[in-house]
Amino acid sequence: MNEYEREQSFDLSVLLDVFLAKWIWIVLAGVVCAVALWAYSTYCVTPMYSSSTSMYIYSEGTAEHGQRQSVSYSELYAAQQLADPYVAVLNSDSLLAKVIDRLDMNCSVGQMRR
Repeated sequence: MNEYEREQSFDLSVLLDVFLAKWIWIVLAGVVCAVALWAYSTYCVTPMYSSSTSMYIYSEGTAEHGQRQSVSYSELYAAQQLADPYVAVLNSDSLLAKVIDRLDMNCSVGQMRR
């Protein structure tokens, strides 16, 4: 019988003994990797924050007894026309300056607008 034809066996207790003999190194490697990743994310990565919002303007109409009515084209057009002034107010210098002051941010109005 040649050596490749012999049945190979694997004893799980041998593998467990090897892991138990080296458990301190396994735990130490995990702790070192965790500390290295924490240090990298704390000191090397610049935090980036962003936000966005969506505003939907609609008229409630004259629904009776909680029933929904269909929305007409004129109501949609009116809502679209109302959205432009709201966007202008949200992008105004005075509102952005108040947001910067309230959040105690260190940026200009132009940076906040971007």
